[in-house]
Amino acid sequence: MGSKEDKQRKILLGLAAVLGLDGSADDPLAVLKATAETLGCTVADDGTTQLADDPEPAGTRGTKRRRRRSSGAAEEGPAGAADEAAEEGDEEEDESEGGEEEEDDDDASHSSDGEPEEAEGGDEEMEDFDLTVEPVRIEDPRTPSMVVGSTDIDDGEGMLQWLISPVDTETFYEAIHEDAPLLIERKENRAYFDGLFSKDEIDRLLKTGNMQYQFNVDVTSFSAAGRKRVNYNFNGDAEQAEEAAPEMADAAVVWRRFDEGCSVRILHPQRFCDPLWHLVARLESFLQCPVGCNSYLTPAGTQGFAPHWDDIDAFVLQLEGQKRWRLYGPTDPEHVLPRFSSRDFADDELGECVLDVVLQPGDTLYMPRGTVHQAESLPDSHSLHITISANQQRSWAVFLEEALPQALRLAAQASRDLRRSLPREYFEYMGVAHEKEVEEPEDEDDEGEGQSGHEDPRREAFTAQCAELIETIMHHMPLDQVADQLAVQFLQQRMPPPPLKGAPASKPAGPPAKGTWVQLAQPGIARLVIDTEGPEPIAEVHHCMANRRDLHAKKPTDEQEALEEDLEAVAVEAASTIEFPIECAELVDILLSAGSGEPGAPPAVQVGELPQPEAGCDVAPEAVVQALLEAGVLAVVDPQQLELGPAGDDAAA
Repeated sequence: MGSKEDKQRKILLGLAAVLGLDGSADDPLAVLKATAETLGCTVADDGTTQLADDPEPAGTRGTKRRRRRSSGAAEEGPAGAADEAAEEGDEEEDESEGGEEEEDDDDASHSSDGEPEEAEGGDEEMEDFDLTVEPVRIEDPRTPSMVVGSTDIDDGEGMLQWLISPVDTETFYEAIHEDAPLLIERKENRAYFDGLFSKDEIDRLLKTGNMQYQFNVDVTSFSAAGRKRVNYNFNGDAEQAEEAAPEMADAAVVWRRFDEGCSVRILHPQRFCDPLWHLVARLESFLQCPVGCNSYLTPAGTQGFAPHWDDIDAFVLQLEGQKRWRLYGPTDPEHVLPRFSSRDFADDELGECVLDVVLQPGDTLYMPRGTVHQAESLPDSHSLHITISANQQRSWAVFLEEALPQALRLAAQASRDLRRSLPREYFEYMGVAHEKEVEEPEDEDDEGEGQSGHEDPRREAFTAQCAELIETIMHHMPLDQVADQLAVQFLQQRMPPPPLKGAPASKPAGPPAKGTWVQLAQPGIARLVIDTEGPEPIAEVHHCMANRRDLHAKKPTDEQEALEEDLEAVAVEAASTIEFPIECAELVDILLSAGSGEPGAPPAVQVGELPQPEAGCDVAPEAVVQALLEAGVLAVVDPQQLELGPAGDDAAA
């Protein structure tokens, strides 16, 4: 890591590039002034900032005060979108972590794993919330000779950097991520995404006869005028019975319907396409969450889906043809970074259009979760793009939903107060009806008349007791345990990573010699967890090397398939978990840190220099190394080819 000043300079350089200041950050004040100007502000010589031609302080532009609707009121328009998401998503397949985006295809949008979030009741006002959205537009000046292809990149951060260049990843996370759409236009390199995926590749996949409707391919028609979407996931003249298994798509039928105006969506093409496997797996290693991918092939002059938002962060990569995208600002604070996807919106429900652009091959469009969007191909050519999706159901709310119930259980075991009985008569003063009995006086002169403005003291005591108990629960939050739980879940869901360049084609056989050097095969592929739920604690290594590429992002659609998937999950989990005696935990930790890239970790370790397990364990270090080598978690390395620092040089000596 560089110094604090280096980091600040790097951020300024990124902002300078975004603002078109020729990449210069020599004058930080100039960069900050340019930033303020993009926000419609002026900066005085003394540093005071305010909106141009506006006496209000900077930061209030676009602010809207909204009042929460009561829980009993039906919400209309985008404000009620979350409540209708479940009803609108029936025909749509859950895009899984990969959620879907765009026009997202429907589903996508409508690709949430959980139930829509209900609006909270009450009449309290929302805090001031700035709903202004300022998309960032960048032009990438690089020509084809100045860039590398995605398959030449072996690290996850480098892969994200490749997607969003010339914006660097640090600037992206500091200034753009979750806050604003980002458009990167590559007028000098329309072949930027060549080789990732294509219409010809779709034809090849369809002609294998192994592409099943609903699971691998969707064929749909959307009428923008009538706001009606029709699925054509069948080969005959009529749809199959609901209980019938989906057919394998007939290539000739799919292309005939495409010529008639239907859109073709390939679901999770990373299962079959090596460049997309490489792209998705590398991004998963850096983003540390499941990453999804769908492709959208749209005939000339058609629209795939109605305006909607998705519950995923979306990176749209335009591969072929052109497509017009329109993005809209939110109309309510609750629609910012929503937890679930929306229903389809009518035009009169949309907020301000903040971006209207035609994507061309090589362009990238990033949309934060909750960005309302619609897209349509131009009249003279088909359009093909892929949507890379991330961060579905990966918020603080999700973490706390896991942690709080466990914290309550642990606190109840430890705290007698939590186990005491509730007050005998609390029904008499708690509940919505009792809350409404107590109203604040409209004016100070009314205070003291009757009960107005005076809360039953028993309510105050009850509320205070709840607050104290909640504080007790907070002291029992199992933060590390929940982090381990979610990390293991991610390892079970992610793609098996493609081999690194120069990696050995086969695994070594037999126990390693004491002079053998080993390191983690790839960063982030394994995690050490201590399981304390059994009679004796166990050191477990969870990894993703046994995951099946063909099952990535797969979700069951009925009870029988759910049962079969459960059995598959059990098999994968068994293959992806290696158990060791608890006395081996320190040894395993040393092995998994070697080559991990963590601060202070060595690039590799020599088998003969490993410590013995703790007393009472007869497992030799060589046996532990062999088990991890056979699973593909560790790899044998040549110490002469390692980038050893001083510590590594000492170890090698």
